[in-house]
Amino acid sequence: MAYAYVKSGGTATGTAGKYTTAKTGSWSTAFTNVNQYYGDLYSCYSSASLVDNDIVYVSDEHNYNGSISSDISIFSYTVVVRVISVDNDDLSVKSIGAKETYTNLGTSQVNFNFSASFVYGLIFELTNLSGSLAVNNDVFPENYNFYNCTFKTTIQSNIAVSKFRIAGKSNFYNCTFDIGLATNYTFNILDHSYIFVFKDCVFIAPTSQTDCLWTCVGGYYGAALFFDGCDFSQANRPLLLGATSWNSDSNTRRIVYSRCLEGSNSRNNTPYGSIFVPFEFRYCSRSPYFITQYYYSAILDCSVSVYRIDGAEYSNSLRFSEKIVVNAFASLAQPFTCKLSEFYYDTSSPTTFTVEIAQDNGAALLTESDISIEVYHIDDTTSKAHRKSTCSILPSSTSLPTSSKTWVGLTNPTIQYLSITTTETGSYGLCSVHINVSVPNLTFYVCPKVDIS
Repeated sequence: MAYAYVKSGGTATGTAGKYTTAKTGSWSTAFTNVNQYYGDLYSCYSSASLVDNDIVYVSDEHNYNGSISSDISIFSYTVVVRVISVDNDDLSVKSIGAKETYTNLGTSQVNFNFSASFVYGLIFELTNLSGSLAVNNDVFPENYNFYNCTFKTTIQSNIAVSKFRIAGKSNFYNCTFDIGLATNYTFNILDHSYIFVFKDCVFIAPTSQTDCLWTCVGGYYGAALFFDGCDFSQANRPLLLGATSWNSDSNTRRIVYSRCLEGSNSRNNTPYGSIFVPFEFRYCSRSPYFITQYYYSAILDCSVSVYRIDGAEYSNSLRFSEKIVVNAFASLAQPFTCKLSEFYYDTSSPTTFTVEIAQDNGAALLTESDISIEVYHIDDTTSKAHRKSTCSILPSSTSLPTSSKTWVGLTNPTIQYLSITTTETGSYGLCSVHINVSVPNLTFYVCPKVDIS
């Protein structure tokens, strides 16, 4: 393991700024001449002959300003190195602040590529950018990890390809992404079946009701994006619009926003997810107690304005129901299916499970062919689950039975229920209730509280 040092003003060439033991104390005591450390990250990368597990320490007073007129790549995805911003007064202490700014001198597309495996506390700013600021890791099996970093750009508004590009398995913690005032700038995910994780990050972008913050390209095996505790309040634009291929299995497979602060436009024009894996907003600011799921054939959302009087109740006495909006893709061949509820119960004797549903404005009664439920419960001697379903194999025009339950928030409601009784001996264990919808273009409410008798 070797240690390389970077601070603006440094003039080291070759391996003059790389050492076999780590420096201690302040920068001024550790170095007696500017030729003992590199002046910028590119000089370090191109001169120091770094190998796996080497560490690059950058002073938090580092403030390099450079210019580029062609593509530039700093570090290589084939070498695992750490780049850490440290306190100029104590090199053993990490400290946010090391900054590199690059300006594009021309008008043609220029790409800035950064490929270190572990980065802490760095600020990257690109001005007059046309092209991409890229975190590149196309084929390397390791993850990228960025902690407390800032990525900031100002771009040429006439260049449509400008983007922040993430092209490999990457984790971002407490990072800030600021694309300034550029309305045509996007975050671009190159999927390659990678996983991208953003935790406690802040996104800054111009407000738009139609332009998505993200696009996804590739066509390999599909990416998965996870955002946890992120702040999008300064990027008030759709978070899931992007290209029409968002829901393709060859592109993005899953996107989950958990406990995030949203903007008012965050869910505009949200597309449908894949057939089995939805796009999700989990406990975000617009519905902090609930999950909204965007499936290929339906949207599953929670409603606190429509609910059954004696139905599902959140821990703070807030009653709610699940609102299901089925689109034109649902059919008998490909019904919308989701898990409604899960709980522990003793099914050692025949047990009846009842699910209550409701429609608004005097809607027509649903039939046994339109909607069904299925219940899974644990066998009495093995861990195998028994499955029981109300699915109507033969076409049926028989309406589901009407219910006497009372619902709030609906006008002239159509209230029905589905009921199923176990016939195989079970035991105390996990019971799962799923709901299936075979009719397209339907909006209805279902109570997640399953009545058991």
